[in-house]
Amino acid sequence: MSTSAIQLDLMSKYSQDISLSKWSGTPITLVGKSGSEKSTVFSLIDRFYDPQSGEILIDGTNVKELQLRWIRGRIGLVSQEPILFASSIKDNIAYGKDDATLEEIKAAT
Repeated sequence: MSTSAIQLDLMSKYSQDISLSKWSGTPITLVGKSGSEKSTVFSLIDRFYDPQSGEILIDGTNVKELQLRWIRGRIGLVSQEPILFASSIKDNIAYGKDDATLEEIKAAT
């Protein structure tokens, strides 16, 4: 088995360094109090925005060097609050996976 490491170097009010390691193909669950920057961590990994300082590494590679499609195809976030876009239910379910088949969309419901 191989492990996949995600290393974050964040400058925030809670932490300066966060390191997460996991087995390849297994999910990570990040749990904490409301406002403890859980969503920020995943937003940084998914490159919704870049850190003001430091870097984010996946298996030693800076996420800025990885294709967004590759990153977002492998990392997802389930928020405390549901977010729906002004679009069809089908588009909301398939969001982030442009090539989703109808079978995949049905299986996700």
